[in-house]
Amino acid sequence: MNSLVVSLGVAFVVTACAKETPDPETQPKPNRPIREAGATTADADSTASATPDAGLPEAGVPLAPPTLIGLNAVENPDNQWLEDVAVLGLAPHSTSVVVRGTDPSAIEAGLERAALFVDSGIAVLFSIDILRGNRRYEDILATDYPSALRAAVDTVFDSQLPLLGVALGEGLDVQLSYTTGDDRRVLESVVSDFLQYAANHPSRSPQTHVTFHTSPGAWSRVTSELTAWSELSDALCISWFGVDEMGRAIDSIGGGETFEKMLDSIPRPRKPVLVREVAYPSASIVESSFARQDRFFSGLLPVLAAHPLLVPMLAVSALQDPSDEECQSYIEDYGLPSSAALARCSVGLTGTTGKPKPAYYTLVGAFALADLP
Repeated sequence: MNSLVVSLGVAFVVTACAKETPDPETQPKPNRPIREAGATTADADSTASATPDAGLPEAGVPLAPPTLIGLNAVENPDNQWLEDVAVLGLAPHSTSVVVRGTDPSAIEAGLERAALFVDSGIAVLFSIDILRGNRRYEDILATDYPSALRAAVDTVFDSQLPLLGVALGEGLDVQLSYTTGDDRRVLESVVSDFLQYAANHPSRSPQTHVTFHTSPGAWSRVTSELTAWSELSDALCISWFGVDEMGRAIDSIGGGETFEKMLDSIPRPRKPVLVREVAYPSASIVESSFARQDRFFSGLLPVLAAHPLLVPMLAVSALQDPSDEECQSYIEDYGLPSSAALARCSVGLTGTTGKPKPAYYTLVGAFALADLP
């Protein structure tokens, strides 16, 4: 089976917000019971096999909408992928498709993958990654790059796919820190041009968010560029990994608290936050374990349940531990230290043989009990 990612997402897409959309936290919330999914999981570190009912919410108690659980494919999905997912008894409601660069063939291939999900009733966040790691900016600084991005936007929106959102970049706040002077001004201009063009595209559905991707720490050190881009967007988009700069696991007990602090750092009025990916390792070599990984996600779920409108989508990596080759490619793409590969290779909710870890039951159990609108 292809590598997968489990995600918390939406089964329907909320109409995109205007520039001065009220803070989602101030809007009326559905009067429905919220269960702190996974909160009953044992605290003791252990690598013993989990039981199917470990850490599940009480039967029939749903998470508050629109926080519903879906699936996200790391590898290119096909019909067999969807059949494999069905065999597992999983019914995804949202996912993300990431395209590297603006090459027309890459955009078309990404749209084919997106269409496969859409045809199966799955909402898609479509991301165009324009930079990777510490790579130089020759491409993006080229005078014709805005035209290449506009052409990519044309292709995406003219496809008429009903997308959850279209996002630009990978950690653009980090990319800003690599640039100065004219290069920084060009990067700011390129991203702004993309956001303005996409937001006003005649073929864009009003239900499709237009946004840009940052690291989770971006909003605790807001720059003028981030402020300008946020004003041109109707949602924010981040990825969040439970490791420090050396690739070691952060405190699993404080995972939910750390995520809550990240949400609190976002300037008011807060826009919806699409979390493209969140991951936490389980390998002892990076100072983690199966139980610590489970505690991390068990602590995260109540935070999501408390902010269903603020966080309409959150994708968890990954259902299976990635291969060594995938992990090496990942750290090379994003300029991470070699130790990060060890963490990345243990983020799965199941091992390479498919044997579930405790966190699998915590997350899939929450998914099984999430009801549809």
